[in-house]
Amino acid sequence: MARAWEVLIGTGRSLAQWWAAPAQRPALPGRSFLILVDPPRDAVRAACDARLAAMVEAGAVAEVAALVARDLNPALPVMRAVGVPDLAAHVRGALSLPEAVAQAQAATRQYAKRQATWARHQMVADLRLEGRGDTQDLESIIPALDNFIR
Repeated sequence: MARAWEVLIGTGRSLAQWWAAPAQRPALPGRSFLILVDPPRDAVRAACDARLAAMVEAGAVAEVAALVARDLNPALPVMRAVGVPDLAAHVRGALSLPEAVAQAQAATRQYAKRQATWARHQMVADLRLEGRGDTQDLESIIPALDNFIR
């Protein structure tokens, strides 16, 4: 329900309206070739967890502590950003760092899942890559682009 409310407030359209709208290609001038990179879920989960751990290692807790010290309204977008509420709870003493990191990682994975679901259902791609979009996928990309160019 919270996500549905956020979408309605943020866009003026309900989730049902978004879902009912047909998938469309972006309005780009000229010809375009769209590639949807849709890696396996386990790879996405691992990447999300590693990215958040790296952010914590690079000082994310101190950054969130600076936000908390400013006593900002919790409804502000910066205070609702993925992971901020969890790290803020740690800064305030409500969660241990491992608990906060685990919750922030879960929130990050949920956000990534929403993005992937949206992309799969709303993007009209010329090529869908189920890999990571790296050099291993060139075997699929090069022939598809060659066909597009000709």
